[in-house]
Amino acid sequence: MKKIILIMLSVIIFSSGSIYAQLFDKYKAKEAYTAAKKQSNMKEPQLVFIGTMDGEFDTGLAKINAKMDYKTGKTEFWAVMFREKAS
Repeated sequence: MKKIILIMLSVIIFSSGSIYAQLFDKYKAKEAYTAAKKQSNMKEPQLVFIGTMDGEFDTGLAKINAKMDYKTGKTEFWAVMFREKAS
C-alpha cells in the first residue's frame, strides 16, 4: 500500500511542470507546503500529508534519489497532499 501511494505521489509531482522545475532545489517542508498550497486549485485546502524520504526509491519506471540534509532540514523531494476542507 505504501509503494502504491509513493508511486502515485511521484507521478503527480513529475507531471507538474512547475514542481518538476524545482525538483533539484533543496528546500524545507514549510516552503514545500506554501508552494503546493499556492499551486492547488482548491478553495480551502486542508493538509492531509507532507513527507519526504532519505535514500533511493525504485518506482519501477525510474529511481528517485533524495538525500535529506539533517543540519538544515532541506531536501529536493517533498510530497504534499491536500483535500478540500468542505468535503
